[in-house]
Amino acid sequence: MTLVQILEPWLKDPKVTDLCVNGIHAYVDRGIGMEALDGVILQPELVRSWVLEILSQAGKSWDARMPFVDLQCSNGFGRFRVHAVFPPICNAGILVS
Repeated sequence: MTLVQILEPWLKDPKVTDLCVNGIHAYVDRGIGMEALDGVILQPELVRSWVLEILSQAGKSWDARMPFVDLQCSNGFGRFRVHAVFPPICNAGILVS
């Protein structure tokens, strides 16, 4: 299963204004503040492969000298912005908003 498949119900929810991944945990904001997606534990490799796929599609990359990226892209869920921060800046794993 891919990260998008796991998060698809929230990606399709028109009330969700932001979806964040903090290491293995995911959170959504429906306009009332961030709430944890209870029961959703993400595999770090799924998060990493999804972020790298999005970066590749946008013609971007990352490395230890620039361990963060910010981009806009679109897919079947519409147009969206992705901001990702990689270790060593963060200790929890890859952070995505």
